[in-house]
Amino acid sequence: IEVLDNIPGKEVDMIFLEVFNLAAGRVKADILTLIAKRRILEAVPLLLEIIRLKKTWEQEGRISLQEQVCRTLGELSSAESADMLIAAAMIPKPWALLKAKPDSIREAATLALRQLPDKVKIRRALETLKRDKSPLVRKAARQ
Repeated sequence: IEVLDNIPGKEVDMIFLEVFNLAAGRVKADILTLIAKRRILEAVPLLLEIIRLKKTWEQEGRISLQEQVCRTLGELSSAESADMLIAAAMIPKPWALLKAKPDSIREAATLALRQLPDKVKIRRALETLKRDKSPLVRKAARQ
């Protein structure tokens, strides 16, 4: 992976995305770091799927991976990730039958929102998150 990192170009970026899909554990985390470093915006849809809200009966994915995905989305500053980061940071309405993310993921999503280009919906979400029940989320929204 380190050897490929020194080679510029979209072809190498696409190789990183393919390897990311196949990788697990530490390798997946290392590739997330490279995605942010190389600003591989083509990764955004794939990353958004990882943090997608789950139905109440679905199992939540790896928490540490989702936290790092939120951080990577913030570093990429992709405007298209705003809605999913807001959804991950907020507590869903009960009738939506969606699970709230664990507080550590909600905190990471809130911090990522602060890195995105300023928009009214992001400012509104951060204002709401400043009054959240979780101290972690409140602190992240106020930073």
